[in-house]
Amino acid sequence: MEDLRRCPYIFFNCSSYSICIKVDVYSFGVLLCEMCTGILPDRDRREQQVARVTDRVFRTLIRRCLERDPEARPSMEEIIGELEKLV
Repeated sequence: MEDLRRCPYIFFNCSSYSICIKVDVYSFGVLLCEMCTGILPDRDRREQQVARVTDRVFRTLIRRCLERDPEARPSMEEIIGELEKLV
């Protein structure tokens, strides 16, 4: 479990380290940020990396995905809807 805690794509937010669908949303947000900036994720510089995303729509979506409270993160259906609007 300690190795998983170091992974920059995963955010554990409860003492039991239960992994749920909202962890996938968080991971998607980290990956989307990496794709937009070309910078490997760094947990300690996460906010600075998100701030480097130049597209406001993507930056807002990334921030929503990275919410500390899993319930505040969008569903994957919401994310797909947002991305489809951009096409």
